[in-house]
Amino acid sequence: MNGVESLGSVTVIATDKTGTLTENRMEVVCYEPEKAKNRLLEIGLFNNDAVLDGDNFNGDAVDIALLRSACQSGLDVNAERIARPIFNEFTFDNNRKRMATIRLKDGQPWVAVKGSPETVLSQCTLVRDGDSVDLLTDTARQSILERVSELAADGLRVLAFAERNLPQPDLSQEKVELDLTFTGLVGFQDPPRPVVRDAIASCQLAGVRVIMITGDHPLTAKAIGRQVGLDGDDSVVTGSELDQLSDDQLKVVVKRSSIFARTTPEHKLRIVQALQALGERVAVTGDGVNDAPALSAADIGVAMGETGTDVAREAGDMVLMDDNFTTIVAAVKEGRLTYENLKKGVRYYLTCKLALVMINLLPTLLLVPVPFAPVQIILMELFMDLMAAASFVTEKPEADLLKQKPRDPRAKFMDEGMTRSIVISSLGLFIAVTVVYLLTWYNTKDTATSQTVAFFGWLIGHVMLAFNMRSERQPMFQLGLTSNRIMLIWTAAVGMFLISISTIPGAQTLMKTTTLTSSQWAIILGATFIGTFWLEIKKMISYSNKNRRII
Repeated sequence: MNGVESLGSVTVIATDKTGTLTENRMEVVCYEPEKAKNRLLEIGLFNNDAVLDGDNFNGDAVDIALLRSACQSGLDVNAERIARPIFNEFTFDNNRKRMATIRLKDGQPWVAVKGSPETVLSQCTLVRDGDSVDLLTDTARQSILERVSELAADGLRVLAFAERNLPQPDLSQEKVELDLTFTGLVGFQDPPRPVVRDAIASCQLAGVRVIMITGDHPLTAKAIGRQVGLDGDDSVVTGSELDQLSDDQLKVVVKRSSIFARTTPEHKLRIVQALQALGERVAVTGDGVNDAPALSAADIGVAMGETGTDVAREAGDMVLMDDNFTTIVAAVKEGRLTYENLKKGVRYYLTCKLALVMINLLPTLLLVPVPFAPVQIILMELFMDLMAAASFVTEKPEADLLKQKPRDPRAKFMDEGMTRSIVISSLGLFIAVTVVYLLTWYNTKDTATSQTVAFFGWLIGHVMLAFNMRSERQPMFQLGLTSNRIMLIWTAAVGMFLISISTIPGAQTLMKTTTLTSSQWAIILGATFIGTFWLEIKKMISYSNKNRRII
């Protein structure tokens, strides 16, 4: 079963925030303090892997936002970078949660650092205040963290910037990132995608729980969660809190918490495994190399197409080309539709086959001629039933498709409900065709006429049955007669074939049919309508009662 079909059965979607729930369109909206803006612009420019090529920015969304802000402030970013060549760089990783770049400034090695406020502050011993530098006291440190919380509570992603002059450029990462001078904070805005809130609501209505797993500040995660509809009463769980939990304790937490912040790919893997241990079927998104274990462990790994690495794409079961959460929801719907239409087609095909067996069996037991000529059976077996079953593939989704609970992938395809539906539906078609056949045979004793009545009854009845079996929940008037164009084409083809073999002598000879009287046509139409459409009446009553309960 492919990834899209499998997505239709997921019960939990564990998604990243940046770029999936949000637009991944980072914009610098504040520098704190404002008087440190020029130094913050400088650090943001030189601790940056984004590239400006003409008018095009390429790179990480945060780096692009910083580079764009530097350009808007009048800096010639490419010339500035050439003037200060890079000596070394310690890239961001999920343990340090910061990045350091060593360049030459005024003839001396200088390091620019950016990262999460907590980890950057932990390496700082000094704080810049305008042109002066003071000791970073516990009071000042606490004041900075409180300001971080205020900005994060507004939904901003906050990074701390720091710097330091170095005695030499070839120091180890541990020695470079010591005794830093805290310079300030930069706040980024990355608004949620406009339709994500509705998409999450659709998931919840469909019985699919959405969990957000992000490396951002807990208050940023909570603010974004509130904007997209993940604003439950439970608190945000951080990665450091996850580290304190046993596997059994984590199972309790993942039942009630939908937002996880300051997490690492290792935390994501633990969350996925805890959900699976609870019997959930989990789809998880990821883009980095370190996300590969979680993508592989998930029931459905969804790798990002725009920002994802090759390793992530190889580890995932499917690739999300636009990195958009709403596309995942559309894929869930498509997966459910694919599986449901497959069941409809198989159910219809087996219903026709069971009815055909019974129709041929009873006359044999009654010692009367078989109801179908060999050429008629060949036509039914090779073309009619298969063509009808294939038309179910193009059936459009029913209005309540996403209101149904996710299916259990461990459940049998041919479950008790499907078997019962096949038997009941086939009985209706069997009774209709058998009645018109036996009635004609006992009245005329003419094999050709009786077989014609049975064949025409079968053709009309299995068309009516196909329309009836387009849905087990919704009546035909709710679906619309014209919504499945392939089935309409098939119906028109059956109709033209029926007209030709009932009126054209050559076709009648080939298909072993004869001309029928109007009364025989009336009996055929009446019997097949009653034999197949009593199920439609049952659906209409059920649908009416359901609407009455809603009102």
